[in-house]
Amino acid sequence: MRRETGAQIVIGTLVAGAVILGLLATGGPQAGQSEKRDRGRIDDLRALSDFVRCVAHANNRQLPESLTPDPACSTDVRFDDPHTGSPYRYEKTSANTYRICVELEKPDALRSTHVVNGRLEASTGCATITYR
Repeated sequence: MRRETGAQIVIGTLVAGAVILGLLATGGPQAGQSEKRDRGRIDDLRALSDFVRCVAHANNRQLPESLTPDPACSTDVRFDDPHTGSPYRYEKTSANTYRICVELEKPDALRSTHVVNGRLEASTGCATITYR
């Protein structure tokens, strides 16, 4: 009886240790939630880029000076982060390029991410995009 109890304790301890190590290695459920929120922000960045291209197309190929709703383009786009309430940042950098930035919780978890005619720099959460 004692031998079985000792073996059960050892096995239980090993299993618990493996679970703890697994959570430490992956970051646990909280890390997964952060990554999910970041994926949503990247989706918003792509939608904002589509919106900017739409506004430019509707205005004789002129990029907008700021992100504001435009009746000629989608009204489903989010201008603010739904988790923090902070506005996404937009900057017109030239006549045909612009930059959109989002705050990422876990930028190191993102691999190189492409957006239409641009690339996201994960460390800054910004994408510089060329309007064509």
